[in-house]
Amino acid sequence: MNKILVLIKNNNIIFSLYNKPLSDSNLNNTNVIDTKNFKFSDEYILNNLDLIVSFLNLVVLKSEINTAIIKNNEIAETILILLKNIEKIDKVIFSENKEINYTISSLLIENNHLNNIECYSLPNIMFHRFPKNMLKTRCKILFTSDFMNYNNINTYSDLCNKEKIVIDSYLTKYDVDDIIYFFKENDNLKKIVLIGYNKSNLLAFLDMIKQNNHKNITIFIYEDSNTSNDIISDMPLFNKLKKKYKVNIKIKYSKQYKEKNYVKELNIVFIRNIFLILILVVILIIFLLKLKERNDYNKINVNLKVIDEIVEQTKDKLTNEDTVVEDNKIDTTEEENEYISPYYINYELVYNELLKINEDTIGWIKVKNTNINYPIVQTNNNDYYLNHAFDKTENIAGWIFADYRNNMDTISKNTIIYGHSVRGRNLMFGSLKNVLNENWYTNPENLKIELNIKGTTYNWQIFSIYTTKVTNDYLVSDFNSESSFINYISMVKNRSIKDFGINIGNDDKILTLSTCYNDSNYRLVVHAKMIK
Repeated sequence: MNKILVLIKNNNIIFSLYNKPLSDSNLNNTNVIDTKNFKFSDEYILNNLDLIVSFLNLVVLKSEINTAIIKNNEIAETILILLKNIEKIDKVIFSENKEINYTISSLLIENNHLNNIECYSLPNIMFHRFPKNMLKTRCKILFTSDFMNYNNINTYSDLCNKEKIVIDSYLTKYDVDDIIYFFKENDNLKKIVLIGYNKSNLLAFLDMIKQNNHKNITIFIYEDSNTSNDIISDMPLFNKLKKKYKVNIKIKYSKQYKEKNYVKELNIVFIRNIFLILILVVILIIFLLKLKERNDYNKINVNLKVIDEIVEQTKDKLTNEDTVVEDNKIDTTEEENEYISPYYINYELVYNELLKINEDTIGWIKVKNTNINYPIVQTNNNDYYLNHAFDKTENIAGWIFADYRNNMDTISKNTIIYGHSVRGRNLMFGSLKNVLNENWYTNPENLKIELNIKGTTYNWQIFSIYTTKVTNDYLVSDFNSESSFINYISMVKNRSIKDFGINIGNDDKILTLSTCYNDSNYRLVVHAKMIK
């Protein structure tokens, strides 16, 4: 049975062996009168653990104690069983310069309240079971290497808890042995500073890192006048080593190197910053263009909504007039009873309404099984409606327009209609690409284009569909002679993806639709013959 003296001093609770004679009755009773000095037997503590814990918790709380000092390892097991139940104690100091054993180490590990432990030493295998920086040992280890001395590694806890080490390039056998031991025992290393670059040493350290499974290591290589050339020549190697060993390698240049290469570094920084600025400018421009594109498409939809409302109002008016005619039972001839689309019967009315919005309106075009169903405009050039909508506001989608050279009153020999291919939204001539699909051009119903010019409807039969590199040879509105027209027809027919079997004579008039295809270097072209 051990006699244990408990002292309260300077906010510490101190446990030590009590060697003076003491009766059992006094030994097993708490001195509740003097709470700074009392005695127990280890047997009494273990047999009355709840009572002693309750008593000491009050003492610890009253005296604001957080540290327990154990003077003798002989009583440590009993004291640690006791401390496990006193939550306010988070630090334990073993005063005796003796190694604590496996049992004591295990009791320390089981105590969840502790975050700071100081002892002389303990079995190495037990040290690594404690959390990082929790355990500090006092036992001095005799190291003979400059490496250990330079990094101030004197104890085993110093060795294990070290996060940063400095290594000189000039290594002795003792240095190498201690470095190998360090890498084996240390689990907390994060930074390695190499003074004086040596490729062989670097590769050796990297192998140690890999063998001992160290993670997230950064190696700092300090450049000097003796190693500058070697470091520069090995730059490509560093990138490979980073990937192979999963480490980060950084070069710390000397003041002399920075001064010598100041202008060069300044230029590199300047170029890098300019490059970053250019990237940001490009990103901003793309963003603004996308924003403008979206806004312009929304404006196009507003234009189309206004046009649709005019068409619907015209249809409603036609329906009302037809009802009146039916009620009055007006007789008509068989020719007059032939069906004609109500839309085109009243196109002149639609035309007049559209003229109020845009005086450049000259007609309407519709291509079956595409989204092409728009009013057509014409002005004195072929540029304006490339970037203006029907309401004449600026718009990247533009509008469907007739070549300024076309006479829309007499109808030119070749009426040319242009429109942007607005991809992704199928606006304007964006859906004209449908004509290249075999399912489209093998359907006879699709091969007739409806074109209304100033209130009169004309039907056109497609006879050529093709794509071509940018050229003006098909953009001819009038011809100097019959032979030039026949040669023209022969040229565009030969380009067609299919022979549609349509004959074109000297007296015929044709329609040409032109838009971009894939990019600005190609055009998609459709030619049709007037049949009515």
